[in-house]
Amino acid sequence: MQKHMKFSNANRLIVCVGVGLVACAAIASFLVIAEYRSEPVSSVSDMSDDWSLYHSDAGHYAVQYPLELVPVENGGRVEFNGADPGPWGIVVSTEATTFKDTAEFLTSDPTIRPLVSLRGESGMVVVSLQSAVDQDQGKPVYATVLEAVYVEGGTLYRIVWNNQTPAGTVPSIDATMARFVGSFAVDPVEPTPEEAAWHDANAALAQFLGLLHEGTYAAAAGRYDGDLSQLREWNPTVDPNDAETLWRNACETNGLLCLKPETITPVRLDEDGTFHFAVEYEAETGGVFSQNGVIKFSFVVSRGEDGIYVVQTLPPYQP
Repeated sequence: MQKHMKFSNANRLIVCVGVGLVACAAIASFLVIAEYRSEPVSSVSDMSDDWSLYHSDAGHYAVQYPLELVPVENGGRVEFNGADPGPWGIVVSTEATTFKDTAEFLTSDPTIRPLVSLRGESGMVVVSLQSAVDQDQGKPVYATVLEAVYVEGGTLYRIVWNNQTPAGTVPSIDATMARFVGSFAVDPVEPTPEEAAWHDANAALAQFLGLLHEGTYAAAAGRYDGDLSQLREWNPTVDPNDAETLWRNACETNGLLCLKPETITPVRLDEDGTFHFAVEYEAETGGVFSQNGVIKFSFVVSRGEDGIYVVQTLPPYQP
């Protein structure tokens, strides 16, 4: 599916490493950085007479491409090839990844040679990727492959040029490649209402536990809406409405374990909108905290009438 979106120029730092002055100058002269916007443009000519825009609903990205190429969807990838069969073309593919960002991916493979960073440390990087060796002939199938990589939101995006380069040389980066990569923009994937609710409930619990651990008791009290009777029973001389002092005494004197949370794991969502989580704490001596063999502690979070998520469960107690 193709959609038209507005693209605009933006200033970006271009870092050239291991490429000649001609290639670097080409990138500096022709690079167009895309800013994805939701409003449509009136026609393709708003961008360029000889370039159009491809939008992938499945891959959640958009990219400009020259009209001499034809985009063809092929499973989880899109091939931009010429009208006549030939060796030249561009392939865009997506795959799930555990890498947190582009920089981490680049350090995972020693054969990758970063050439040009188009969007900063976590942005898309043009790389020279050494190709596999033909086992029958014992020599490289291709000397190098020119590729652009980008990691965002658990997805690895690859842009690969179908080209061959002589052994021992760095692939050239021309104006078409620079513009194609520079225009690549990832769509923000809107979470479902349930995903957004889980996120907000998780954040409320993380903030509450973190504030208790830091000793910021007044702020922590504002993120709790459960029963305070136990804290008041421990502190009969404290004003029952003085939540800050009640929490301070509970954590520092009465035995509540206000440790640093290590992990917060979603467990289930009840029909009434109650969220259940399992929390692991970091022990003061390092590692995961254990109490009588228990390392996961249950917490409940609910959404108040004002729409704010609040915690309903006290931290674990240790006499």
